[in-house]
Amino acid sequence: MTEKDRPEKCAIWGTPAKYLGSSGDYLELLSDRTGGAYRVTNSAKKMLEGSDEFDQTKRVLLTNWLCDQRKQGVDCPTVTSYVLDSVPSLTVPTIMEQCGRALDWLYRNMKKLDQQFSFELAPINYPGQGPKIGSALLQVLTANCGVIDESDAISLLNFNSHAGFVNITDLSSMGKISCIVSLTFEGLKEAERRQSTSIESEQAFVAMWFGSQMDECYENGFKSAIEDAGYRPMRIDRKEHNNKIDDEIIAEIRRSKFVVADFTSEIIAKSEIPRLPSDTAIARGGVYFEAGFAKGLGKEVIWTVRKDLIDLVHFDTRQFAHITWSGPKDLREQLSARISATLGDGPLKKKS
Repeated sequence: MTEKDRPEKCAIWGTPAKYLGSSGDYLELLSDRTGGAYRVTNSAKKMLEGSDEFDQTKRVLLTNWLCDQRKQGVDCPTVTSYVLDSVPSLTVPTIMEQCGRALDWLYRNMKKLDQQFSFELAPINYPGQGPKIGSALLQVLTANCGVIDESDAISLLNFNSHAGFVNITDLSSMGKISCIVSLTFEGLKEAERRQSTSIESEQAFVAMWFGSQMDECYENGFKSAIEDAGYRPMRIDRKEHNNKIDDEIIAEIRRSKFVVADFTSEIIAKSEIPRLPSDTAIARGGVYFEAGFAKGLGKEVIWTVRKDLIDLVHFDTRQFAHITWSGPKDLREQLSARISATLGDGPLKKKS
């Protein structure tokens, strides 16, 4: 048996995977359950194998990240310990988003107009037969849909069938769930519409305090980090326009791939207003609004705040994984790494 024929398991799901090679600290695998090839560092592999905290939901989020990286042109994305630390900040897809992902995958993989896809899930947990493992094609679909197991992916196909977007021929028999799936004309139209409205933007919207105290942090922190990662920062107070500022904010967030929301603020000291229970940060209401609007659109939000102010961030948003920074240099390094880890390098990334 050659080295490339050695048996391997997917580091994320424990399902069978093909060994593609190794180099230094990296192991390269081809896993149907993650939708394709990826590299994983030894430290990340140990975290995945030895941590009870990395539950199924986090593995789905990591798989989504891998699939999204490949859509952006990264053929073999790399899973590092930093990527794993960033997973909790990723967005869990809604059921409707999962349905859309299933439709998108079918459309992307059509080779001809009458393309048919065959999916099989077997066995159905008969005693002694072990867990349900779908066919290779069904595992790839499951990875791209953002669901936990293959039966969920079958359910998404059924939802798309009820919507009139796919035809399903049920061939279930002998303890197997099997179906033939093809896109309908309405499904083709919906997939085309989704393609035309999907945003592969190079823009990142920055929501922050515009006080002069933040100028250096913006220029040498936020702006530099976003550009390092290959995106173009948008700060609304630096855009020329004649419209209502709220309309411009909403329009630019819609045009952006993601939002950086920084909750750094000036402090009102208790000594200045004795009735205050303690030192209090002036709430950045605009930043909370912009972050919430972006989340409502399903966009990624990267949460940041100066390190000494994290305890003053509102408890409703403190649950998110904030980057806590101490100065422009620290901010630039952490933010650039977080963007690349969660969203991948942007189209403006300079080639080294």
